[in-house]
Amino acid sequence: MILGDKDTFRFAWIALKIDFYMVEYYPDSCGIISDNGDFYGNTIVQYNSDGELFFLHKNLLKWDITHDNEITWQKIKSFTHDAQIQQTIFVKNDTGLISLDFVGDVELMDFRDNYGTIEDICNTHLRYLRNLPEFYHFLLFSHFAERRYLNERN
Repeated sequence: MILGDKDTFRFAWIALKIDFYMVEYYPDSCGIISDNGDFYGNTIVQYNSDGELFFLHKNLLKWDITHDNEITWQKIKSFTHDAQIQQTIFVKNDTGLISLDFVGDVELMDFRDNYGTIEDICNTHLRYLRNLPEFYHFLLFSHFAERRYLNERN
């Protein structure tokens, strides 16, 4: 299965005959629990070779559309270590955004209990960046660049 950038690097290392190893820990999904109890993952949780949190890839709810002080890292959903049933699915959440969910032998853990206020710190930096003139210009450029060929794609 192709999983994205990780596989691109792997194929390059193989082609170049460069030694490498892959982290043995499967990525988890971090997200919210909706009012009706459904899990909506918006961030991929990646671990280092010791199984410690290494990277949070906010890939389904990007920072540019995150509201000020929005808390989107409530729970981490992962497959159990001895999982017999593992299914990764994409679902639309209550707002129509695509979310990542795991089905099968899974467990939930509280993000803040395990990793503290990382998201609050990120939100503080985001508020600072949003007040910079350069951020406005970046968003404006991104808007026009994204929509430049919109009519040609439809």
